[in-house]
Amino acid sequence: MKKGFSLVELIGVIVALGILSAIATQQISHMIKESKINANIGSLESHIDNIETHLGMNFLNNQTLDGKYEFLDLGIKDYPESDTIRCEVYKMDMSSVKEALLCNIDEKNYCYKDGVASLCGTLFIIDMPKAGLGNGDLDTTTGEEITNKRRMRTSNYYKIEWKSYNVEITKDYGLTVFEYDENQNFLRSLPTYTDKDTYIPSRDAVYMKWTLRAPTKKEKTMSNGQWYAAFKTGIPVARIYVGDIED
Repeated sequence: MKKGFSLVELIGVIVALGILSAIATQQISHMIKESKINANIGSLESHIDNIETHLGMNFLNNQTLDGKYEFLDLGIKDYPESDTIRCEVYKMDMSSVKEALLCNIDEKNYCYKDGVASLCGTLFIIDMPKAGLGNGDLDTTTGEEITNKRRMRTSNYYKIEWKSYNVEITKDYGLTVFEYDENQNFLRSLPTYTDKDTYIPSRDAVYMKWTLRAPTKKEKTMSNGQWYAAFKTGIPVARIYVGDIED
């Protein structure tokens, strides 16, 4: 008489099948992700080819583009409607695209440089706990540094080089942006930003500073040491960045 499988053996087989299934699912998911990235890279490279093809006539007419441009400033006529990719910045040299930045495809940041497209991640980031913060605030009417132990402020001026900046900050904390002109003269302060907000610089702003505030309901006098002790625990998270933060 043939002996069947014991309960322990059956459980062992089921567990093994579960592990193999989990591994296979993970591998398939990774393959799909990589395939999607490669397809998007191919689409961006085709987009750059389209631009250079349509700018070819300009080159023949001795009309060349050099420097940084937005897509509409390239002056391309009759561009294919099927090509919907747009990058925030195109760096041109003799009407050839040398670099393209902030190309949003499937909500991910891709870029192009010297003939090669890739997934780019973060292009600019300031992690406020590591940015040389000082205890205090900035006056909202003058932009000058003032005493306020409930707040932290940046001492440095940061040059504005992008059209928009993402904000990532712990819930209930706030980030206030102060804008300055090319001579670092104060222009204005903006409403407080919270998590997932987007800071879009004003047209006349050249430099920026920030202040970080604790939750309004929980604000209390804190020394530098107390603020940095909080930073060491990872709270608050406070970043202003361009591109993607990789998981």
